[in-house]
Amino acid sequence: MELNQNEYSIERWDVVYDEKTNTKKPILYILPDDLLIEFSKINENSLYVTIKETNIDGYNDIRLKAKLVPSSLYPVNRPNFFEKTKYYVIVLEDKIWLGYPRKDGKVLFEGENKVELKNNEEVQISPTPTSESTSSPTSSPTSSSLLNNEKTSILEGFNDYIKSSSNLNSFLMFLVFLLFLLLIIRCVLNIKK
Repeated sequence: MELNQNEYSIERWDVVYDEKTNTKKPILYILPDDLLIEFSKINENSLYVTIKETNIDGYNDIRLKAKLVPSSLYPVNRPNFFEKTKYYVIVLEDKIWLGYPRKDGKVLFEGENKVELKNNEEVQISPTPTSESTSSPTSSPTSSSLLNNEKTSILEGFNDYIKSSSNLNSFLMFLVFLLFLLLIIRCVLNIKK
């Protein structure tokens, strides 16, 4: 699949609070075409965007990992808003909020080659990245890289669990308890000698 129009006007900027990381993050609203929606589904975990033509240098010309979701689902459930505007939200995964730009700017989409398994056979799907793609090499995932991605996903879930302050306190209390238990066992073993 080739993405014919790779640059889209940003219709609106907004900010959401991410409780996991305790930071504010920007979200962008665009009006995508059907091809971009399909392109984003195929490139679900390897979709990248580059923001251009805003007045804030911290947003411009930086390749960012992103997700494209209907505004009816994110940041909250609002089907009426989506029906009225047809906006999709670009969720930037690695960018902190730097303020509203005076110029909304444009956003450029990129994806990577993907491999799908059909009846245990690998089938190559090659959505063409944008013509202005960055110099990072793309490769098709192998079975070992798929396993590594699964391990990474588990670790990311653990990191997300730890980042929550209440979960962090519980985890630290558990570690203190384990250390105390080990100290008691060691003392008991030393007394028996």
